[in-house]
Amino acid sequence: PPSGAPARADAYFRGLIDLPFDPNLHVGSLSFAWHSIFSLVGMIVGSFVSFRAARYLIRDDRVYPFAIAVVLGGLLGARVAHVLDNWNVYSPRPLELLAFWNGGIGTTGAPVGSTIAGFFAARRLRLPIGFMFDISVIGIAIGEAIGRVGDIINGEHFAKSTSLPWGVVYTNVNSPSYGLAAQHPPAGGRSRGSHCGNPRRALPDRPQVAGSAR
Repeated sequence: PPSGAPARADAYFRGLIDLPFDPNLHVGSLSFAWHSIFSLVGMIVGSFVSFRAARYLIRDDRVYPFAIAVVLGGLLGARVAHVLDNWNVYSPRPLELLAFWNGGIGTTGAPVGSTIAGFFAARRLRLPIGFMFDISVIGIAIGEAIGRVGDIINGEHFAKSTSLPWGVVYTNVNSPSYGLAAQHPPAGGRSRGSHCGNPRRALPDRPQVAGSAR
């Protein structure tokens, strides 16, 4: 068992997974949530993969403003979804609507915001909309899968209790799930699901150069 955590003989006997991690990485006086760290890493890796896929068809620099629009649209959509879901909290304090530094995003709003922003950006930049959406999905799926690793470490998502071998028990006192019974890792399921897409359809049958045709 981890240092400072009570022994959980039942967890080890039943083969459950012990997650002793602190939900935050502490560097001096600074503290960074693992969710934020892995989300940033996922965004970088996903963007890199999408850029490489875009070069199959787009040979100029129009892919960069498109990517910026998709990312900003996703962040805005995620924030709007969070605010709407917690309107009873924000309605008495409207100034906190923009206080994104205090946290608060709704992942269901991210693809909506990215889709809207990506559509208008592709139209503005005269990019093939279907192809740009296809390569964006590749990066989003990879970024989502990597970001969910931080969710698993943080223990901020809750699921049904279980005694199955893949059940997780959080033994760090700072974890939001500390003291709860063993549960399914919901973020882990979503992370695996992000890998189940078929990126093959993102590549057209015949390579074309769109950089010269506007």
